[in-house]
Amino acid sequence: MKLKYFALVFLIIVSGIVVARMIPPAEPAIGNMPQPVTKFQEMVQVFLTAVDRGELIVFGKVLNRTMITPVEVRYIYTKNNPEPSIEVYSLLLTTIELPGLDNCNIEGIGASLDVNGTIIESRVHVSPK
Repeated sequence: MKLKYFALVFLIIVSGIVVARMIPPAEPAIGNMPQPVTKFQEMVQVFLTAVDRGELIVFGKVLNRTMITPVEVRYIYTKNNPEPSIEVYSLLLTTIELPGLDNCNIEGIGASLDVNGTIIESRVHVSPK
């Protein structure tokens, strides 16, 4: 009885492996999509140049490069614009208290850049204390 059970399980496993090998792997969708040509570090340098020009402002306070650590670059494609917009997300090295809310801190900031490398929008990321 045990031998028949073992043989049946073995047959099911082997047939599953054979079927899995017969199915061709799907082409990755991302491989067919155009990829941004600008590397992470190059885009961070464009962002930091804008920061050095005093363009990163949070509630009236101008942030400089010693106050942030860029950790993410996002390319955002929209229906009406063939060129992606760029967003850089940075963590603050020291959190900033959110004005008017004593129980919340700003811990990060997302900044959108135009094609000229100018910061056109920034959004704060807030967490409770």
